[in-house]
Amino acid sequence: MEYRFDTRISYLYSFSLFEPGYLAPEEEKVRQVRQALTRAFPQCLSDDDPAAGENPVFRDLNIVQGFLHGGGLPFPSRRFLIRDLGLTFPKVPMEETAVLFSFFPEFNAGQLIFSFKAENVDTDQLIYLRQIFGGVAPFRAKDGREQSLGQWFRTITGTLGVPVDDPDTAYLVEIKDVHPGLTADQLLETEAQRLYGIMTGDEGWQFVPQAMADERLSNYWGSRDFVRIVVFGNNGLFLNLNRSAMARDYLARQDQFGGWAYGGANDYFRVDSDLGGLCHGILHAQEMVMVIKTIAGRILNRQESYRKSRTGSISKAIQKVRFFRRELITTLDRVENLGIMEIGELEQLMLNSQKITPLIDSIKYLLELVEGELDLLYQQSTNRLVNILTVAGLLISGLSFIFGFFQ
Repeated sequence: MEYRFDTRISYLYSFSLFEPGYLAPEEEKVRQVRQALTRAFPQCLSDDDPAAGENPVFRDLNIVQGFLHGGGLPFPSRRFLIRDLGLTFPKVPMEETAVLFSFFPEFNAGQLIFSFKAENVDTDQLIYLRQIFGGVAPFRAKDGREQSLGQWFRTITGTLGVPVDDPDTAYLVEIKDVHPGLTADQLLETEAQRLYGIMTGDEGWQFVPQAMADERLSNYWGSRDFVRIVVFGNNGLFLNLNRSAMARDYLARQDQFGGWAYGGANDYFRVDSDLGGLCHGILHAQEMVMVIKTIAGRILNRQESYRKSRTGSISKAIQKVRFFRRELITTLDRVENLGIMEIGELEQLMLNSQKITPLIDSIKYLLELVEGELDLLYQQSTNRLVNILTVAGLLISGLSFIFGFFQ
């Protein structure tokens, strides 16, 4: 049987935005980002603009964030909606729903999300879309320009005037409806191979062993019967069947209970966002994990430049090692304690999928090496001082003998 799907697709880039040692006040960094984006994209809308409250993307973001996080993420963020592009992909009926630039000034980290709507598409079309998101296929802007998504990423980040190297990426396809209708569990049980192909872009999904497809889809989370999020590496499949009969019954229950207890159901239960992955906090969880991955990867990537800078006197070497050691400790503190109260089953699932734990272990091991190196440098410094004092003592003794001889 062939199925057709209504979907939202998000492709997320996560990257370091400023040098780690850039210590300007957060307001100044936000000002620089805002100024650069609004200069390059005149229709860019920031989250603190008076018009932001009327924008459906910001409206939905605020509703979801306020309901799930008590009004704020565990770290500050500033968001900018770039409305100048209007990207489409002519070969498949797909259109841009949001290009969202998020900046996390505390960590000098940025994220750029390209979100698209593709409705009434079949399995092969969704597999093809997964293949082209990280490739060279051209996405067309409303002014006629055509570039790959990676090139559009470079176009946008290039306006900021700071180097952006080796971004991490994540892919998320959100299925809002499937025709003919099935529940989330029915899809996972009977169409595991198909879902695996849609998630990973494997056009040979029909020839994949059932056991392998089941294994690839085994890492999932869901808080409702019509909701499942499956993650595999940097791929995500979000079954958010909020148009199903079960979802409609759930909303009716929220209206009933909310009307009795609070005078009405919370707006959160009515969010049907075009920003892929926003509902049920999937996007916020993805953001948190990618921020952690970015700052952890950044410190490990800096190891080589740190080694190359190790020149000069022992005192300068000690100073550089101490600075690097302090940065390692600060990074560990951030990635191990960042929003710890917010790390639930969903976030842990994504942390494991993105292999964050080995990154943390690498930083801990590197810190042990740096601690040992610092001890060795201190020992060398002490030995050198002892040698200098010994030689000085001998010189003083020799001079005393000579002066005494001539008296």
